[in-house]
Amino acid sequence: RPKDADVLKIGSVNFTLSPNRESETIMGVCPNNCTKNILLGPIYVISATHYMHLAGRKMSITIKRDDMLITVTNEPTYSYYSPQVITL
Repeated sequence: RPKDADVLKIGSVNFTLSPNRESETIMGVCPNNCTKNILLGPIYVISATHYMHLAGRKMSITIKRDDMLITVTNEPTYSYYSPQVITL
């Protein structure tokens, strides 16, 4: 096949939110050495979605490539009840 498509889920599952705080930042990192053996060849991200259940209010995804930060998504008003699929 000239092109394949797949779904890759990346995220943090082991974190604790502090009680009685209006906001808190959780940052997950997936370094290149954790994916280089399974993601072969060029990878093209065509869409992304955020999932934070009821705990999240806003989320963004940033890729660091060659010391450059690339913002892939920025959802300032996340709602579990109306998830957004961001087409890139």
